[in-house]
Amino acid sequence: MIIAIPEVLRDRLGPEGARALADLLNEASVQTRGDVVEIAVSRFEHRLAEETGKLRAEIAALRAELHSEIGALRADMGAFEARITRWMFVFWIGQIGALLGILFAFFRT
Repeated sequence: MIIAIPEVLRDRLGPEGARALADLLNEASVQTRGDVVEIAVSRFEHRLAEETGKLRAEIAALRAELHSEIGALRADMGAFEARITRWMFVFWIGQIGALLGILFAFFRT
């Protein structure tokens, strides 16, 4: 960074003093920039850690909800399978009855 030192100040300080003052101000500027970047990075990392924690908690809640829904679905499927099995037996018993009726009618004649 280039700093222009006013002529009045240069005359009072002399060439070496003006150069030393410019160097001092440049070093202070660089140090300030480094501090600002360090603070910004620290804040960003802190914020990122917060948001990551919130996201993980939300994912865990959604995962628990999904597990409960899958469990409920499995329970419903078990009841559905029991009903289907019952109706299947009713259907096959009806089919056997109809077949036996046809066979009795066929062999009577």
